[in-house]
Parts: sequence; structure tokens; C-alpha cells
Amino acid sequence: MPDQSPAPRLIARTAFGADHPCVETIGPWTLTECPNRAIASVAARQGHEDAVAATLATLASGPVDLGTLRRGPSVDVFGTALQQWFVTADHTEQEHLARTLADDLGMTASVTEQNDGWVVFTLQGDGVIRVLERLVMTDLRALSNGSAQRLLLEHMNVFLLCREQDQAYDILVARSFALSLHHAVTAAMRSVAALSTMS
Repeated sequence: MPDQSPAPRLIARTAFGADHPCVETIGPWTLTECPNRAIASVAARQGHEDAVAATLATLASGPVDLGTLRRGPSVDVFGTALQQWFVTADHTEQEHLARTLADDLGMTASVTEQNDGWVVFTLQGDGVIRVLERLVMTDLRALSNGSAQRLLLEHMNVFLLCREQDQAYDILVARSFALSLHHAVTAAMRSVAALSTMS
């Protein structure tokens, strides 16, 4: 007798449990969930630090120091700690990003897929620093294009990547905090937008 059980189906869901990314526009600013980003962490093994840094510099079209974001032809790389990096790419083009990096780096580094561990949001719009400065304790105007900072956004540990100063930023947060981050950022967006209409 043939097996009558239905064929298993896997349906990708966003961090919000939805089929489509969450997009919120308030005033001139837009917060967008980016579930299409492949993410992998790279940690150089002892004695191979220079080799790993050189390989990542090739991918990113330049050296990637701590606190720096570099955008290569197919991947973005930013320093997260001493001899540690995150590599991100378009998931549709680099579905097996972590595996590819592990093959390229061999025994020189430890590579871990982070797709399900982190969520990427973009926050963009003219004068968006006014929103962010309500949420983080750092001199945002000192962060030039290509800066990458690990800091606290309210109570959440995030990576803040400056793609275009006062215009466009990426925020990476642990997946379990996605809803909390969305609430915090949209609340700040509403607050600043309301003040703008009063002035």
C-alpha cells in the first residue's frame, strides 16, 4: 500500500513569524526587516590570524579592522572583536555562505553559520540620527561611512553598521530580541516624528 502521508513542506518564516519582511515607515524614516541576508561568523585560530585577515581582505576588497565595515563584490565583512569577523551576503546568491567560507579558510579559522541567530534591520531616511540618538549612547556623528560598532540599543546588544551617515544604517540583533528592537525603534521614530510636526 502506498504511503498516504503528506509530503513534508518547509516554509521559511521571518523573525516575526510572517511570510514577508516587516516594513514600518514613520515620518521620513523606514525600518525594514531583511531576512534575505546570509550571515556567518569567522574566528581566526591561533597562529593563523594574518592568513585569515588576508583572505577576508580579498573578499572585502580591503583590510577589515575592528570597528570597520567593508563591502566587497559579493560579501560584506565587518570586525566584531579581536581576530573575529561577521560576513554577510545576499542569501539568494550565497545560500551556503558559511560552508563556502569554511572551505576557503580550511583549518585556519572557525566558521559558524549565524542565519538563525541574528536578524538584520535597515533603518534609513534623511536625518535618521535623530532617531538613533534616542536609543544608543555613542557619538553617532563620529561614525563615518563604513563604521561598525557593537553597543547597547536600550537593553539589547546589537551591531550598528553605518552605510551612509545620517541616512542609512544596518542593525543586527539576536533573533530573540527582534520584536523588542522593532518596538524600541518604531517608538523612537514616532516620538521624533511627533516632535518634528510640533516645531
